[in-house]
Amino acid sequence: MAVCATVHTGVVTQENPAGWEVVDGALERTFEFPSFPEAIEFVNRVAAAAEEANHHPDIEIHYRQVKLRWWTHSAQAITDRDRELAERSVDDLPAGRVLLGHDASMHRRADGQTDLVALS
Repeated sequence: MAVCATVHTGVVTQENPAGWEVVDGALERTFEFPSFPEAIEFVNRVAAAAEEANHHPDIEIHYRQVKLRWWTHSAQAITDRDRELAERSVDDLPAGRVLLGHDASMHRRADGQTDLVALS
C-alpha cells in the first residue's frame, strides 16, 4: 500500500486506499474491462458520483482501459476527499469481478464469463 501524508482541513492522513498508487502526486489506478461499452459505463458512473460530490478525477480512456487520477487541484495534493472518492470509484465496480495486480490480465471464469481486471 502506498503511503503519502497530506493535510486536509488540518487532519493528516497517511493511508491510501488499497490498490491505488501515488503517481506524480495523485492517487492513480487503471482498470481494464471486458468491453469498450463496459469501460464507458464505468466512466459514466464515476462521472455522476464526481459531479454529485463536486470533485472530479482526471480520466483517461484507452479502449477497454480506464485510468483514474484523484488529487485536489486547489491544494496541489492528495486529500482525504480524494481517498474517499477513490474508494467510492472501486465500490461502484460489479461485485466479485475485480482482480488486482501489475501483471493482471483478462481472466475467463469456469462459467465462461470474463472477469474485470484492475491493474494497479
